Amino acid sequence: MLKISDYKFGKIIARTERSSVLLASNKITSQKVAVKCYRVPSRSSPDYLHILNEFLILSRCAHPNIVKFHGFSEETHKDEVLNEDFLAVYL
Repeated sequence: MLKISDYKFGKIIARTERSSVLLASNKITSQKVAVKCYRVPSRSSPDYLHILNEFLILSRCAHPNIVKFHGFSEETHKDEVLNEDFLAVYL
């Protein structure tokens, strides 16, 4: 499991309707990585199943031309504007 608190986030590399890709670096090793972030209402959301499918595919890939997969993490956050919880999923 990816420990997201070990990373410091930088600039946004890409953004879509469903996700954002951020540049991040490990606080201890300074290793730079790209972190894909999803925001879903809950684990029961259909979008969550799509994220799990992506996780399974990435975890099985082993090829020099494919970005190495380091892990998966999720955290619950509070949306201050909408006053509701959401699930943040990181790949």
